[in-house]
Amino acid sequence: MTQQHDNENAGATLAAGQCPVCGSLQALVAYRDETETVRVRHLVQEIHGMSGERCRVCGETFADSASTARWSEVATALVAKARADEGAELRRVRQKLRLSQVQAAALTGGGHNGFNRYETGKAQPVPAVVNLFRLLDKHPQLLQELEPINATGNKRAKAGEAVTVRAVKPPRLLRGVLRRKQLAANAQAKGKAAAKKAQDVAALVVATAKKKGSSTKAGTPTPRRPVAPGRR
Repeated sequence: MTQQHDNENAGATLAAGQCPVCGSLQALVAYRDETETVRVRHLVQEIHGMSGERCRVCGETFADSASTARWSEVATALVAKARADEGAELRRVRQKLRLSQVQAAALTGGGHNGFNRYETGKAQPVPAVVNLFRLLDKHPQLLQELEPINATGNKRAKAGEAVTVRAVKPPRLLRGVLRRKQLAANAQAKGKAAAKKAQDVAALVVATAKKKGSSTKAGTPTPRRPVAPGRR
């Protein structure tokens, strides 16, 4: 739908029936009870009973004031609904990734309360933010490839400043793989420790046996400690 007065022709004097878009004379024809479709991103709604004028040459339609008001009301409602839907989607994915709103804002480059405005529908997120979280929704393990974010939402620490990074829980399948790898590594470490301990014990037994054998060898008298004079 096109407004009745085109911005480029604002202030220009039009003849009766002249199209404000293409300028054709006696080209406007009245129409009534028609249906127009309003589209806002993924939302679509039809409006019935629209009336106004249509150009016979270029096909542009110019709704009357009542139909224009109805169209604006429906479009405004669809914009609010689209924002609410996207906000709910962002909230769901953020909670799935175990991120706070501050961390999510730092991840997307927004302000400290920017993500809260996205989730509540008070602000319209740019397509890059929506696409990023839709990608992380399908592949949450990709979050580990991004720059670590600590609990306060800071991506980098200042020189000498300690940073506590909140670990992001990997998906269930990945957790199972990591758990099996950790168990295998622990078992291997325990096996090496047991083998090392057994080697140490065997070496100690051998060393003890050699020491005892050298002092009690058959046929060899045990040396006696000399007695100091005057102490007999």
